Amino acid sequence: MGSYRSTKKNGKSDEGLTESENEKIALKIIDAYNSQNVDAYVDYFSDNVDVWWPDGATPDKEELRTEFAEIIVAFPDRRFDLVRMVSTDKTVIAECVVKGTNRGELFGMPPTNKTIEMPMVHIYDFEAGKVKRWRTYANFQTMMQQLSSE
Repeated sequence: MGSYRSTKKNGKSDEGLTESENEKIALKIIDAYNSQNVDAYVDYFSDNVDVWWPDGATPDKEELRTEFAEIIVAFPDRRFDLVRMVSTDKTVIAECVVKGTNRGELFGMPPTNKTIEMPMVHIYDFEAGKVKRWRTYANFQTMMQQLSSE
């Protein structure tokens, strides 16, 4: 994993957390996701987190909890493999590859037992040690093609 940081005069972001501390929180988010710990995963987000996903969805914190639980059912072996992480000021960008086998219902479709591998980029903006704003960029059409391929 590469880590690129901007230089601050005092090494601290506006909230008093160093960039490396925000990176550590981002790594904990990925670890909670990979260990399927729904409560720990959701706890890293502020109560009024601003979320946007590639399909246009803007779930609130409780919807994140529900959707994460549904992902666990759909892909019980899924995980984020971190490719690299870049951080500046209050923002951490994590480039990942999500991998998993579709063994449960997904978007109302029955399981395919097919494996996906899809690159994703997560952008986390931090405030007071919590994710205040989260953007995810991925091509879900790639995932759907992998699930429907013969």
